[in-house]
Amino acid sequence: MTNKQLNLEISESLFKELEYLSEITEESIDNLVIQMISRNILSTKRNAETLKEKLDQISDDNIPEMVETGDLTVANYVITKNAKLYNRLA
Repeated sequence: MTNKQLNLEISESLFKELEYLSEITEESIDNLVIQMISRNILSTKRNAETLKEKLDQISDDNIPEMVETGDLTVANYVITKNAKLYNRLA
């Protein structure tokens, strides 16, 4: 696997948190950041895929039924909170 380099500018307070974690875990800051990014990517991907599945189920034909059953509230919440993720997948 080919590695790529990523340069980040972060706040001093965040860097200090990473330094502290590095000290107590005896892991390098680079390894800690890679682990955190990997976990976050997997979680975000799962959430985005779930959101896409839910949004794909919404159509003009089933909105009246969703209103009747109360599912529209859930759909509105999902759309409002996760529209950015859906747009990335589209």
